Amino acid sequence: MGAVLLLALAGCTSTGSSGSDAASAPAAASEDRSAFVGNWSGSLTSGDPITVSVPASGNPSYSYNGDRVPVRSARLSGGSLVLTVGSGGGTVTLTPQGKQLGLAYRFRGNSASGVLSRA
Repeated sequence: MGAVLLLALAGCTSTGSSGSDAASAPAAASEDRSAFVGNWSGSLTSGDPITVSVPASGNPSYSYNGDRVPVRSARLSGGSLVLTVGSGGGTVTLTPQGKQLGLAYRFRGNSASGVLSRA
């Protein structure tokens, strides 16, 4: 599954010329996302490294395997922070799990999971 995921994520890292970037993506409400604010790092179960930075206001940033992936939107949903990432519309769902964040990635029928800790 790691190879399939790598290919799917590699397809998401292109910013293309759609005119859409993280600066124009709507951010989740800052007052509701305090549990997510900070710099997070960890890995998928495959071992691929992930980093996420969630500011108090503005748009989060997301990196997979050392490559920054554009965050198109961020929203709160059922206690989770859901990021739409890359040009293909993959989703990264961050869910508080004690002092860590659970991460679930989905893109075109592929999925992966991992755990992030404060960096």
